[in-house]
Amino acid sequence: MDSPDGDGNTSSGNGKIKVLGISSSTRVCSRSEKMLKEVLKSAEDFGGETELIRLADMNIKPCRGCCSEEADGCVYPCVDTDDDTNLTLEKMIEADSFAFASPVRWGSLSELQRLIEKMTPLEDNRDKLFKQFGREPLLGKPFTLVASEDYEGVSLAFSQVMWALNRMGLLPLPYVIHRMALLDRRIVQIGLRFFLGYRKLDWIDNEIRLAGRNLVLFPQLIKNAKFIFDDYKVIEPTT
Repeated sequence: MDSPDGDGNTSSGNGKIKVLGISSSTRVCSRSEKMLKEVLKSAEDFGGETELIRLADMNIKPCRGCCSEEADGCVYPCVDTDDDTNLTLEKMIEADSFAFASPVRWGSLSELQRLIEKMTPLEDNRDKLFKQFGREPLLGKPFTLVASEDYEGVSLAFSQVMWALNRMGLLPLPYVIHRMALLDRRIVQIGLRFFLGYRKLDWIDNEIRLAGRNLVLFPQLIKNAKFIFDDYKVIEPTT
């Protein structure tokens, strides 16, 4: 695991911002994962170091609910040592920003929800991890969401996930990205662009580029301001 620098950041040894892409689609080459890869490519173009992990390729067990049922609550490392939970959490600690991609299924980002529940050890043990790494594991790290849907279900899903991630300390960035499956059909693209003059595809493509850029530039902007978001030592205003 990379060590934090003097400012408490966990950027890689080469000084690059680390952007972790997490795909929760169960399909290989899904639409949401395709857009996620475009976000990561943009992040690389702006100098970031990226990694993509697919939850479908990993063994992450459902949360046991230790926080509610056991006296010691949720611990880090996670008690599930025989799956890929702690490996995933380590990657999240190392990362400077995140791009989450998921299909929308009946108003829910279902597979991603399991990961969010297993992120509780990072939230519940932030004091311990702050002392160990010089920075909380999630606090102040930006993220964006990518989904392959464009109906009311995506609004419901994004609202739920953004609330949970923000409650853990992550910062949602412009823009959340969603695209209808219909817009991936070549004949539809041609018809919209050349016959109807519809430029929505350009708008979505530009948001993907902006998301990749912001995931790299925002951590750089707050590199020397690690105490902006923490609640360990509130500095009172001077009169």
